[in-house]
Amino acid sequence: MLRYKLALIIIIILTTITTITMPKTSLKVVSNEINNNVNTVTNEYIAILEIPAIKLKRGFYNYDNKANNVNKNIMLLKESTFPTEDNSNIILASHSGNSKISYFKNLNKLELNSELYIYYQDIKYIYELIDIYKVDKTGYINLPVKEGHYVTLLTCDKKDKTKQVIYSYKQIKSINNY
Repeated sequence: MLRYKLALIIIIILTTITTITMPKTSLKVVSNEINNNVNTVTNEYIAILEIPAIKLKRGFYNYDNKANNVNKNIMLLKESTFPTEDNSNIILASHSGNSKISYFKNLNKLELNSELYIYYQDIKYIYELIDIYKVDKTGYINLPVKEGHYVTLLTCDKKDKTKQVIYSYKQIKSINNY
């Protein structure tokens, strides 16, 4: 996985994002269609996201699974790296509306310091919410690469459809064989 000393530029289109090119200084979505090279959907999640404060517990799929689609599930962005790698950032996107696929509809109820758990490879990773901020919905989001391990949640603002809300979590500990 490519590492960048500079900030990552990520295009977030909360539709089916699958084909991404990786130039040296930025990441750019070039298609919003399902990857037709992936022919199967497996029911095996790569990891599970849990946010106790809003009673959310849901698995998410690997990048190459057809079920990794924001119009069906919580979507793992290809720019993500897992906590087994240095300076990781798991980047997840979901809708925040009122439909059955709006898994992030209650994120607006979260407060700083609330916890999030990622269950991955028999380890429970515990993260703390360190920042919540809004950005213009331009198609680009600048996420700086930081020391440590992070989870970034992306969703549309419920009140202002021209904005996206970013929830940034930092890992505080991990528990083996939870």
